[in-house]
Amino acid sequence: MNSRSETIRFFWDWFQFHAPQLRGIRSSQSPEYAEIERRLKKIGDVHFEIGGGPEKSDLELVLTAHGNSDGFPLIDEIAAAAPRIEGWRICALKPPLLENLKIVFEGQAVESQRLWVRWAPGIPSEARPTLFICCEYFEEPRRAEAWARGAWILVESYVGERAFASQLGEIEFVQRPADLAGEGFFRVDELARRLGVHLIQ
Repeated sequence: MNSRSETIRFFWDWFQFHAPQLRGIRSSQSPEYAEIERRLKKIGDVHFEIGGGPEKSDLELVLTAHGNSDGFPLIDEIAAAAPRIEGWRICALKPPLLENLKIVFEGQAVESQRLWVRWAPGIPSEARPTLFICCEYFEEPRRAEAWARGAWILVESYVGERAFASQLGEIEFVQRPADLAGEGFFRVDELARRLGVHLIQ
């Protein structure tokens, strides 16, 4: 039976050999996408996304644990073993975007410039703070739920998977106060600053 390190090496050997053809992936329905997925599953509970586009000089293969911090060491191990592959950039976990974002989830839009958050220190046994997000008001519960899910995705996308899962605790949605700044709320760019998040070069 192959060790995990050997399985990881076999994956990268295969990926490097087929890298030029893999640049042609257009959707998660393509056979090449399914093959990457199948080979990563041989290593463990590893997921991935492909970022960028064929017109760009480099595509990104983003290895992700879908926010499960227990899976971060495995993701880091796989990414660290990656060889230099022409036309590709390998990312361990979804990187922070740190830019104005607009997320549309089930038809409901959420914009980073209109999102306000606040955090409270965790209890002594849990160092990660609870993040409070000011929610928009919707008469329809389905629209409110879609907005909340979109806001969750937006914050993770803005600060990145690692900071979101390992530095923040519970996420709670609260009614928007009249005086946002006075109640300690701030924008997501300030959240990223407080978390020490920087763009990955």
